[in-house]
Amino acid sequence: KEKPNKALRLVLFVLTGSDIYIGYSAVANSAPWPLGIPRLKFPKKAPSRSTLKLEEAWHWFIPKNEWDERLAHGSRAVDLGAAPGGWTWQLVQRSMFVAAVDNGPMQPDLMETGQVNHVQEDAYKFIPDQPVNLMVCDVVDKPIKTADMAADW
Repeated sequence: KEKPNKALRLVLFVLTGSDIYIGYSAVANSAPWPLGIPRLKFPKKAPSRSTLKLEEAWHWFIPKNEWDERLAHGSRAVDLGAAPGGWTWQLVQRSMFVAAVDNGPMQPDLMETGQVNHVQEDAYKFIPDQPVNLMVCDVVDKPIKTADMAADW
């Protein structure tokens, strides 16, 4: 039987030279990276730094031992708000087939992979023509409408 880790960490938040918040947190509630920040290296061939946002999300929300199943090679994915292709690039690196939905231009190298179908359409109105395994969304417009759209997926 596993014993719960009850170790605590002191947390100090210094506001000014004389104002400090003092608290504590369970050590088990810590990020696995030094200072809580994953040190991801920007891939030279990626079209934008936003590619790192998706990779970081995978590290946070999908246990590494589940990547091969949940981000399976050959899966079908939709990238809403895709241009210029940072998130699509991550999906292509996982050997997924991607419907990249955005009215903006995509990086030409991505299009040459044969894994990307650039759908120049409003992401809010897009309906895939076949079932998909994964949807990612980086639409930078109308946050509540975007959240509602993502929830409908």
